[in-house]
Amino acid sequence: MEHVSPLRKAVEALPAISEAEKRVCLSILDALLERMDCAQRGVWTYRTLAKWSGFDEVDATFQDCIQLLVVHPRIRALDMHLLFFNPNIPGDIGTPLSAEEEKFALRSNGFYVDRDSGKKVPDYKSHLVPYFVPAANLEADARG
Repeated sequence: MEHVSPLRKAVEALPAISEAEKRVCLSILDALLERMDCAQRGVWTYRTLAKWSGFDEVDATFQDCIQLLVVHPRIRALDMHLLFFNPNIPGDIGTPLSAEEEKFALRSNGFYVDRDSGKKVPDYKSHLVPYFVPAANLEADARG
């Protein structure tokens, strides 16, 4: 018997989203489930997810669906984290923020302190990039 994804069922059962949004969410889920064993597992940006699922990363429906996959309590397929790209380091590959750093950085009056210099980084929010990792629900779904 073929495995039927509980996450797909949860998305299909959502009454508050349009059919178009359901199709986008399901396409993203399918792309994720196909790549749970890939080398870049868990360092997934909007660009990566858009490329895999065939959408434009700036498409509003695509972005809404990613957020749905992060925050909806019955789905929660992805966990979102942040990378900080230091403007003072040319070619910086990005530094993952700790949960504590994310908490402070995301406050409206928050700040980010450069780990190397110990100084607050001006306009730090323009140097933050979200990335996604599989949440427990996606892990369980991939195992079948």
